[in-house]
Amino acid sequence: MNQIITSIQKKARNDLMDDAYSHLKARVVHYAADVKIADYILVAGSSLQEIHQQIIEFVPDIKINPLERILYVLQNHHIVGFKEGKYFLKEKGEYLRSDHPQSIRAAIAKEYDSERWDALGHLHISINGNSSFKHRHEGKSFYEYLQENPAANIRFNEGMSNYSHLEHQLIPAAYSFNDFKTIVDIGGGNGELLQQLYQIYPQKELVLVELDSVVKGIKTNDFTTVTGDFFKPLEGVKGNAVILKRVLHNWSNEHAISILKNVKNALASKGKLLII
Repeated sequence: MNQIITSIQKKARNDLMDDAYSHLKARVVHYAADVKIADYILVAGSSLQEIHQQIIEFVPDIKINPLERILYVLQNHHIVGFKEGKYFLKEKGEYLRSDHPQSIRAAIAKEYDSERWDALGHLHISINGNSSFKHRHEGKSFYEYLQENPAANIRFNEGMSNYSHLEHQLIPAAYSFNDFKTIVDIGGGNGELLQQLYQIYPQKELVLVELDSVVKGIKTNDFTTVTGDFFKPLEGVKGNAVILKRVLHNWSNEHAISILKNVKNALASKGKLLII
């Protein structure tokens, strides 16, 4: 007996197929962000040859035919458009521009790191209760890998800054820091949130606690830096407000409890812990 497949069933089936093959699209978008393809597409549109001439200065090994296929995938997923021989950025594609005020190019580009990608490909190891990244890196965690690979560390921190750019404008607007004399951001990357707070509260004492590899690259008078690791008891710093932003979601319940116990040392009497 023949079964009639309804249009809804067809859509569900096709959606599932799209989900299963979405890694192909994702990898192309990662690459496009990494090599800054959107930066080489003019508002008025650019031909394939014009894009290639621009990008080849920075990616010398890119050939024009594979570039065209990359652009075709981006076109197929409504990131770029094509009309009268010219490619142009669609609304989604604008956020891949480095100079867009809400750009997420660097956030996406950090996913092009082959070590992150390969770890995802070993999901079966994670399912067994182990870390696929540690399995591939002789027991080293992803963050230890970043400590030993400056280029990967820069790429990762630039990507995280992309995530945070808009957040750092919204947080001070949504929450008043007036009552706090000293504000400590633990694991706060390059200190962008503290820089935003400095613009609003220049009289506050602002402190960033980060790993040594991050602290060494920071040069600013807006806040002070303290080398620290939230997996160890934090010494020498006390805050009336202590911020943990985009930290706890990375870890298991056991690790989160450990972080919170260590962070407690940085809280002044009657201080507040702000988990964002």
